[in-house]
Amino acid sequence: MNTITTMGLASIAMLGVLGVVQGTARAATDCELEVRGSQLRLLASCTTDETIFVDEGMTLDGNGYVITAVDPPSGVFQGAVVQNAGSVMHVRRLGLDSSELAAQCNPAEPDLRLRGIFFLDASGSVTDSEIANISQASGCQEGNAIEARSGTNATTLRLVGNRITGYQKTGIGLFGSVSAQIMFNHVEGYGSTDRIAQNGIQVSFGARATIRWNTVINNLYAPQTAASTGIFLWEAGTGCSVGLNAVRNNDVGIYLLDTQGARVTFNDIQDSTFTSIFEDGEGDNTIQRNRCSSAGTRVECEP
Repeated sequence: MNTITTMGLASIAMLGVLGVVQGTARAATDCELEVRGSQLRLLASCTTDETIFVDEGMTLDGNGYVITAVDPPSGVFQGAVVQNAGSVMHVRRLGLDSSELAAQCNPAEPDLRLRGIFFLDASGSVTDSEIANISQASGCQEGNAIEARSGTNATTLRLVGNRITGYQKTGIGLFGSVSAQIMFNHVEGYGSTDRIAQNGIQVSFGARATIRWNTVINNLYAPQTAASTGIFLWEAGTGCSVGLNAVRNNDVGIYLLDTQGARVTFNDIQDSTFTSIFEDGEGDNTIQRNRCSSAGTRVECEP
């Protein structure tokens, strides 16, 4: 058994039990990690003020403990709490949180925007985890709980059985050459807020997803000058499937913008501020057999 504690701005090599698998963790953190082969296991709840990078092919097993992001002694927390360092990363049983992060917008170039778990040009999974309060309590266009972003390299993700609450902008966001299974997650926004228009699940710019058996609730923008959305397909790749989800108490339940070839079927959409399903642009999408209601009354489900 090998256990290390990463502290300060150190780059520390971690060897597996047999001394075969090697990885690195680079962060100012008091997190204790045990390495067994390709498993990186958290031994207690801890804090970090920099990104924790997970090496190629490793699985970060939170073991039911929580990593809390905090601002460094001078400056602000920037980037993701957990991010891949290679082409594959897996996360399971991990709790993520933040503690009173400064309300300062981080730059998009270089990209230092706040995320919880970030896949950059990487495949992998997040399962049975709880990501809460990835937020600066501001209107900054960042603070995605789980985000995947890819350029020319096609990546695949499996996001299953997670509880995602208190995100600033988006619960789950996929952008670019990403294909994902998003199933059995609970994604919950702030509720009515005047800070920012949130989105529960967003699939954009060529990304594709199968989105099934999720609960997506409480994405509401109080000024009503823009709409928060439960499930948002914006220029999504052809062939997205959105079905059997419970989508409740959002400004717009399911929003398709410039998206083609999507199937939106058998969703239960309740208590939307503006509309249950909205389709903008020509998309040749299949939208049928959804159940929509407001204040207990069935309403029209067609966009």
